[in-house]
Amino acid sequence: MSSILFVCLGNICRSTMAHAVLQHLVEQEDLQDLISNVDSCGNVTQSATDWKALNLILERWQHSDNMARQLSAHDFERFDFILAMDRSNLSNIKSMQPRGQIRASIHLFGDFGDRSMDAVVKDPYYDAGNLGFDKAYQQCLEFSKGLIHQLQAHDSDP
Repeated sequence: MSSILFVCLGNICRSTMAHAVLQHLVEQEDLQDLISNVDSCGNVTQSATDWKALNLILERWQHSDNMARQLSAHDFERFDFILAMDRSNLSNIKSMQPRGQIRASIHLFGDFGDRSMDAVVKDPYYDAGNLGFDKAYQQCLEFSKGLIHQLQAHDSDP
């Protein structure tokens, strides 16, 4: 079983959306034996999920915790995968990584997607209004499917 943590800048748009998308797929496809825990956080502290992201999430699945939190040192031991939405987030995560051995494997979320798709999930708050949110949602959906596929392939290895 794997535990997944999504990280963006403020935990109000992208990581919250990725969290909701993956959680929905896990529940819909009964994959709790593959993915035991999904969460999200930010590199900095914010207060609540952006209303555009929240509306998109609620419109599709009625799932959102709606409270942002900041990445902590404890997260590096609590999660198997820490997935960054963009390269700046990835750099920030690595700079916060405690010294020594950690449990978490740190990746760009887009590394689990189709190579024809942009691997960076741009902040939809600054990317073309509602179209930016729709694009981020599509990326989160495709990357989540890719992550599931990779975990299933790894799980079936002898």
